[in-house]
Amino acid sequence: MHALRRDLIECIHKSTARLSACICGSGTSMISSLTQVPGCSKTLIYAETIYSLPAIHRALGYTPKSVVSNAVARQLAQRAFYHNKALIKPFEGDISLNSSFLMGVGVTSAIQTNFKRNDKDRMHMCIWSAHVNPELGETTEDADQIEALRKANLHISVRDFYVEPPPGWDRYQQDDYIELVILYNIAKVIREECTCPDEIDSILRMLSSPSFISTLGPAPSSSSSPLLDVASPSIFRVSATDRVAEAVQFVLDGKTSSVRFNEFGEIRCEVPPYTPEVHTIRKSTLSSSANPNDSRIKAENPIRLLFPGSFRPLHFGHTELARAALRALTRKRPEEEKAEKEERGGLYARTRITYEITVNILDKGRVSCEDLTTRICQFLQRGERVAVTNASLFTEKALLFPGVGFIVGVDTARRILDPRYYEGGDVVQALLDGIGKRGSYFIVGGRSVARKDPGKKGNQVVWEDLRSLEIPDALRHLFIGLEESEFRIDISSTELRARLGMT
Repeated sequence: MHALRRDLIECIHKSTARLSACICGSGTSMISSLTQVPGCSKTLIYAETIYSLPAIHRALGYTPKSVVSNAVARQLAQRAFYHNKALIKPFEGDISLNSSFLMGVGVTSAIQTNFKRNDKDRMHMCIWSAHVNPELGETTEDADQIEALRKANLHISVRDFYVEPPPGWDRYQQDDYIELVILYNIAKVIREECTCPDEIDSILRMLSSPSFISTLGPAPSSSSSPLLDVASPSIFRVSATDRVAEAVQFVLDGKTSSVRFNEFGEIRCEVPPYTPEVHTIRKSTLSSSANPNDSRIKAENPIRLLFPGSFRPLHFGHTELARAALRALTRKRPEEEKAEKEERGGLYARTRITYEITVNILDKGRVSCEDLTTRICQFLQRGERVAVTNASLFTEKALLFPGVGFIVGVDTARRILDPRYYEGGDVVQALLDGIGKRGSYFIVGGRSVARKDPGKKGNQVVWEDLRSLEIPDALRHLFIGLEESEFRIDISSTELRARLGMT
C-alpha cells in the first residue's frame, strides 16, 4: 500500500466517522484496505460485497433493470446507512459513539472484463451521512425546545459521485483507481462534516495532484486525466427523525404518486434523493381460457401481489389472506409453503407481497399524514413491504403496479364490479383496458355475513365468496376465488377497532 493511501486511511480511522458500505462490482478492495490499517474497528461497522443478480435482488428487494446506475448507488447507500444506524443503536450509551458521524457508502461499477459490453467503464457512488448526537446547546432545559433543536439538526446529507476510469487501463489499474476514488471522497466528506486530523487537507491535495495520479496507470489517450476530486457532487437532505412522515407527505403534497417501503424499511420513490424500483415488467400468465382450478402462475415466473386496504389495524386476517392468496396461485398446501420458506428458495424467493394504503379513500375522504404514518409503521415493524399511493381506483393502482395480482375481499370485489365507479358505467371495457391489458388480476377472499332471515329469530350467518357475485363472462379470467377451505378468518377490522376502543 502506498504511504499516502495509508496516511489517508489513518486520518479516516482517527475521525469520529462510523461507516458501513455496500459495494457491487469493483471497489471492494477498499474494505480490505481499511482493515489493513490499525484502528479499523473504530471506523468500519458493516461491509457487504454484492456481485451476482440474486445477491442484488436479496439486498435491494428487487432486480434492477440497470445495476450500474446512480439509482442503485443511492439505494445501496441507503441500505448501508440504515444498517449502520440499526447496529449502532443498542450502543448509543457508549462514550466512544458520542457525536459519531454515520456514513452509508453505496458503490456500483462496471470495469474491464473478459466479455464485450456495450456500455462504458464507469462507477456510481453515493454517500448518506448524518450526525448521531448533534450538539443541542446548554442554554435551555425546555424539553420541547430541545426536541425541536434535535429535529432541526438531525438531517441526512446525500451525495452522488460519478467517475469513468481510463478505458486504456487494465482491470487491476481501474479497480485500484476506483478504490482510491472511494477512499478519497469518504475522507472529503469527513473533512467537511466531522472532527478529523488537520493533516487530512495536505494528504488530499497530494493524492489529487497530477504527479500522483500518473503513478496509477499509463497516461490516457485523451487530454483529460482521471480525477479523484469529483467536481460538484449532487447534495440532498432528508429527515433523519421523521423519514416515514416526510415520505408520506411527498404523496399528500402531490410530489409523487406513490412511495414504497421495502422489507428493510428503505424508501423507494421518485423524489430525490430517493429513487424508484425500475425493473422489467413481466405480464401475468393468466389467459382468458384459464380454469380457476388450475395452477395460475407458471413455476418460472415471479409472483407479485398487491394487497390494498386501510389496515386500521393490521391483523391476522390480513396476513393470512395474503398467504392464502399465494398458496392458491400455485395450489400449494400450507406445509409445502412452510418448507419452501424455510429453504428461502423456490416459491418464497420468487414472491413479493406489497400492502398498499391510499391517501384518498373512495367515499371516505383523505387520510391524515399522522394516521398514515401510524399505519405504515405496523408493516415496517414486521418487515413487510408497504406502499402509500394517491390511487383510489384499481385501474389507477394497475398503472402504478402493472402485472400484479390484487388481493381483495368479496366486498371489495363487489365494488370493483359496480358500474357507478366507471365513466359511462362500462365495467367490462374499463376492467379489460385498465386491469387485463396491464397484466393484472384479482384474487378474492370470502367472508361470513350475518343476514336477517324472514320468519326466523336473529341473524343467520352465511358465507360469501366469488361465487356470490355476478361476473360478466368477458371478465371471469381476471378473477381467482379462494375456497372457504383455503381461507376463512371470522374477524374484521371493524370488530377489532371496537374491542380496542379505536374510533
